Amino acid sequence: MKKKHLRRWCHHLQPLPLKFLRVMKLSVILTCVLSANLMASVYSQHARFDLNINDQSIRNVLKTIEDKSEFRFFYNDGFADLDKKLTFDVTDKSIEELMSLVLSNTAVSYKVMDNNFIVITPKELAKQHQITGVVTDKKGTPLPGVNVVIKGTTIGVVTGTNGEYTIAIPENATTLVFSFIGMDSQEIIIGEQTTINVSLSEAAVNLQEVVVTALGIKKESKAIGYSVSQVKGDDVAQAHETNVANALSGKISGVFVSRPASGAAGSSKVVIRGNNSLRTNSQPLYVVDGVPITNLSEDASTQWGGFDYGDGISNINPEDIETMSVLKGPNATALYGQRGNNGVILITTKSGSQKKKIGINYSSDYSVGTALVIPDFQNVYGQGYNGTFTNFRGDDGTVYTMANATNLGISGLPQASAGRDKLTRGSWGAKMEGQQYRDQFGHVGTFDPQPNTYDFFDPDKTFTNNLSIDGGTGKTNYRFSASNTHNSGFVPSNTMDRNTFNLKVNSELTPKLHFEAMANYINQKVVNRPRLSDAADNPAYLFISMPRSMSLESLQSYAWTQEEIDNQLGFSASSLAVGREKTYATNSSTANPYWTIHNQHNEDQRDRIIGYFKLSYDITPWLKVIAKTGTDYYNDQKLFYRNEGTWSTTNKNGDYQESFTRVRETNSDILFASNFKIGEDLSFSLCRRKPTEFLFKKSWSFGK
Repeated sequence: MKKKHLRRWCHHLQPLPLKFLRVMKLSVILTCVLSANLMASVYSQHARFDLNINDQSIRNVLKTIEDKSEFRFFYNDGFADLDKKLTFDVTDKSIEELMSLVLSNTAVSYKVMDNNFIVITPKELAKQHQITGVVTDKKGTPLPGVNVVIKGTTIGVVTGTNGEYTIAIPENATTLVFSFIGMDSQEIIIGEQTTINVSLSEAAVNLQEVVVTALGIKKESKAIGYSVSQVKGDDVAQAHETNVANALSGKISGVFVSRPASGAAGSSKVVIRGNNSLRTNSQPLYVVDGVPITNLSEDASTQWGGFDYGDGISNINPEDIETMSVLKGPNATALYGQRGNNGVILITTKSGSQKKKIGINYSSDYSVGTALVIPDFQNVYGQGYNGTFTNFRGDDGTVYTMANATNLGISGLPQASAGRDKLTRGSWGAKMEGQQYRDQFGHVGTFDPQPNTYDFFDPDKTFTNNLSIDGGTGKTNYRFSASNTHNSGFVPSNTMDRNTFNLKVNSELTPKLHFEAMANYINQKVVNRPRLSDAADNPAYLFISMPRSMSLESLQSYAWTQEEIDNQLGFSASSLAVGREKTYATNSSTANPYWTIHNQHNEDQRDRIIGYFKLSYDITPWLKVIAKTGTDYYNDQKLFYRNEGTWSTTNKNGDYQESFTRVRETNSDILFASNFKIGEDLSFSLCRRKPTEFLFKKSWSFGK
C-alpha cells in the first residue's frame, strides 16, 4: 500500500533530475529500513499478552504466541524441554515476562533479536562466548591448519586457509593452546578477550634428525634440499582412524584431508599443496616400504549415485606404521616420475628389535561416532500446496479437491497426495496444528511436525584389536602383527570386517650382504555400503525431501497392504501390488529406506597382498648395490541385488549384479648408491636407479 501511494504522489510531480531521483530513492530505502528496525524494537517493548494455557506443551505455547503476535521463534526441534506441559493464566505481560515464565525450569533460554525474532538455545550454549582471531608466523604470513584447542579438553578447531579461526568457549575454559607442526606451541589465557591473534615461532630443528626420502633412503634432514615432513607412527596410531590417511589431518602444513561421508570403509581424499588439475585425480602416490601401491577407488560414485568402495591406503594397519613422510614439490618426487606429480607419501612399517627376548604388545580400541551437523528443518508447514491441503476424502470415500470440498461443505478429512508434482508432495501446505488428516496411504493421523527423521541412522561404532610379536638376535630380527577391525556403520545393516597380517624380517647374511622381506595380507568384507548422491535409495537424500508432516511409522511397514492400496491417493493402481515396496511419492527416484535395508543387499570382499624382497651388498665402504622387487596384488568381488517388488527396478522385478576385479602392480629396481666423505663436515652422495614397472588390471561382471 505504501508503495502505491508513493507512486501516485510522484506521478503529479514535475520531472526531476536523474541524480536527485537516485538520491531520493536511496533515502526512501534507508528510511524504510531504519523505520522497520525501529518499529520492531518498539513493538517488542510495548507488546502485551493475555494468555490462558491449560495443559499445553511449550511447543504449542510458542505457536500460540506466534499466532497472537508478530514474534517468530527459531529453535532446534529436538529440544526435549519443548514437550513439557504447562498450565497458567497471565494478563498484561511483556514478552520478556512471558518467556521467563514459559522457559522456567528448562534447560533452554531465549534471546529477542531484531525484526521480532526470538532464538531459543540451550542454557549451556548461552553461557559460551566466541573467540575469533588469526594465526600467523613471525613474518605475518597466515598459517592454515593450526590446531586451536581449549586446554584440558578435546574441544578445538583448525584455522582456515587465511589463518582465521572461530571457537566457542565454555564457561569454565581458561586457556587456549595453539599448536602446529614445525612451530613452538603457545598457550594464551582467555580472560575476557573476544579476539586473540597469535604469531607462532619456528621450533628449534634437530640437525641430526633422520628422515625417509624417495626410494626409502634415510638421510639427515640437513643433507636434503627439498621439503620432507614426517609424522611418527605413535602419532598415527593415537588418531585411531580406520583409514590411515585421515591421521594426517592437521599434522602437516599444506596437506588437506577430506574424510569420507560414506563411513569407515569409505575413501579419503588427500591433497598436497592444493589441486594440481581440475580434470584429473589430485591424490598423491602412496609408497609402502619402497613399494608403490595402487590407490584406485574402483567404480566410484557419480552425481547420480553409486557406492564408495574405499581406496587402497585404507587397507594399511595404522599400528604397523613406523613413520609417514610427505614429499612435496618436484625435487622431492622426481624419482617417481609422473606418478609423483601430486606429491608422494612414504610409509615405513615397523621392524623387529635386536633384543633376544620376545616382545608381545596388545592394544584394543572402541569408538562411537555421531553426526556432527544435521539439517535444520522447518516445523510450520506440512504436506500440500499453496498453504492448504490438495485433496479431501469424503465420509463416503469420494475424493475432491480441497477447494471443491470446502465450497460444497463435504464432511470428511483432508488427504495428502503422492502425485509426481513435487509441489504437492512437498511441505508447502497447511500449518501443522495437530488437526486430523489422511496421508497418501489412507492412514488417519494428526498433522504435526515429526521428530528428527535422522533418528533412522545408528551411531557409528568401531572396535579394533591389535597384537604384535617382535624379537631377534644380533643379526636377524622379525616382527609379526595381526589386527581385526569391526565397524557397524551409521546406516542400519552396514558393517565392515577387516583382518590384516604383517610379517617383516631383516637379516645380516654376511658382513656385506643384507636381506629384508615383508609380506602384508589384508582380508576385508563390507556389507550394505550406503548409497550416495542423487540415488533413490540414499536415505539421507530421501529424508531431506520428505514432507515434515509424514511420520516414519507410516514407512516402517514398508510393503503395500490391500487396505492401503484401496485407500491410497496419487499412485497408479496398476503399479501397486501387495508386498511391493511402499514409497511416499510416485517418481522413480524415491525409495523407502526401510525397504532398502531389508530388501536390498550389497557386499564386497577384498583379498590383498603387499610385499617385497630386498638384497643389498656393500661392494666397497662407499659403494653398495641394492636389488628389490615388490608387488601389490588384490582381488575384489562385489555383489549387488534388489528383491522383487523394488519400486525403482524395471517392471518392479528386482535385479542382480556381480563383478570381479583383479589388479596386480609389480615394481623392481636395481640401485647403485655411493657416499663419499670429502672432509670432516662435507660429504657427497650419488644414486643410479634402473626401474621396471608392471600394472595389470582385469574386470568382468554379469547380472540381469
